[in-house]
Amino acid sequence: MKPVCGSCKKHDTVCVYDSPQSTPPAAGGSGHITPQPEQQHEGPSVIPEASVAGLKFQSLNINIEKLFDSSTETGNLSETKERRLLELRLLHNFLEHITQPFKLPQAGEVVSAWSQDVPKLALRHENLLYAVMSISATNLLRSDPNDSILLAARENYLVLALGAQRRAVDNLTDEVVDAATFTSLLILINSFAMLHERSHQPYVAPMPWLEMGKGAGSIINFLLTANKSTHATRVDKVVRSVPYIWDDPTVPSEPNRIDFMGVLTQSLASDDNWDDETRMAYEVTLSYIGSLNKSIKDGEPPFAICKRVICFPMYIPLRFIDFVQEQRPRALVVLAHYFAVVAQVKMPLVWWIGDAPPREIKGIQTVLPQEWQGQMMWPLAMATS
Repeated sequence: MKPVCGSCKKHDTVCVYDSPQSTPPAAGGSGHITPQPEQQHEGPSVIPEASVAGLKFQSLNINIEKLFDSSTETGNLSETKERRLLELRLLHNFLEHITQPFKLPQAGEVVSAWSQDVPKLALRHENLLYAVMSISATNLLRSDPNDSILLAARENYLVLALGAQRRAVDNLTDEVVDAATFTSLLILINSFAMLHERSHQPYVAPMPWLEMGKGAGSIINFLLTANKSTHATRVDKVVRSVPYIWDDPTVPSEPNRIDFMGVLTQSLASDDNWDDETRMAYEVTLSYIGSLNKSIKDGEPPFAICKRVICFPMYIPLRFIDFVQEQRPRALVVLAHYFAVVAQVKMPLVWWIGDAPPREIKGIQTVLPQEWQGQMMWPLAMATS
């Protein structure tokens, strides 16, 4: 379901839906995939009234029109019994199933940060509260993907969370950095979880997820470099927990990318201008993927592996994200290698991974020129294993 509206532009936020692009080129085409100009399409908001009139909310008999009205776009939610019941359901689900996004044994202080600090902070910071509601709706949609009430709720609360987050980040202080960082992490996990739902006909790169990672990474950098007061301590437990990725000199090292060096070949047609900045963007990204692959082979604790999975778009160079947006074949192959590694993370309790990895890999294959298909052998093997 892709609502067409103007809320993302109004709220100055990133659209969480992919813009329609050109059909994929035939195999054997040029070494660069050139997206055609985007059609007019703007992000999620209230589903048009004509499409939702009369829909009911399971046994509670809640009419969707009473949950959200036109005031939602201004950040004001209608005060109704229906909305309060929905929010109670979403909050209960968050506390029961999502307060541990990795749902795996880990340090007690990390557990308390998610299960105790986040709900308390959400009651004081609307960006975090709306992010809690949105990701809870995404979780519930796993078992009922066609629930129009939950789809509308997820879209509305995500738009509100992004708008409130933008306002918080514009005035980022020690007082709000905890809530802003937890909000970024929840939005990022939510964006990954939504990859499970997106259409791949035709395949376009998952830019909303990568863009969310860029935003979350900038806040993490503020957290790590700012002169923090005692207010900004809760999220430190999560960010600085094992594995501590940000200042680890081994992550971008050459040994981590040694198994993937074939992707850097210069023998295939590509629009890459192989200057130092381009080379470093690819090498750092491949090294991160290799470090994740190594953590799986070394038998790291599951929560540590999952942290590496979710931190990928926060860590990789911005230049690489630009290459993905341009749909450069080499960048898409590198992205396929990331999803191939994630495909090995088979943990039923990690609900937000879903079947996104194999679907992304197979989608990438459909838009690659023939000469790059050989670089997809390992990712495709992981997608079907």
